[in-house]
Amino acid sequence: MGLALVGMVAAVVIQGRGHRREHETPTPFAGPIDFVSRFFAEQWVTFPRFVLSGGWSRNLARSSIELAPCAAVRRFQPPAPPASRSGPDRVAPPSTTSTWPVM
Repeated sequence: MGLALVGMVAAVVIQGRGHRREHETPTPFAGPIDFVSRFFAEQWVTFPRFVLSGGWSRNLARSSIELAPCAAVRRFQPPAPPASRSGPDRVAPPSTTSTWPVM
């Protein structure tokens, strides 16, 4: 139960931060009953409708946030070529094959 409560509080905090980034910020809460009613309406009506209408996926595709590559992708980065200490005539030609996974 403690973990569920922490998750709910985290969701409210994250949602509040997200609303602050919106162009049209919501009106402040008029009291605790207004908070509870708007919170449940957003969680059980507005957000599911937003997801099912395709709005969430469109916004995600247009977002300018770049996610860091996962560890599995970083693992496949080609290694740096060894430094040549004998001069430029001993440098190996660049590889024509890629070790990056195809996605």
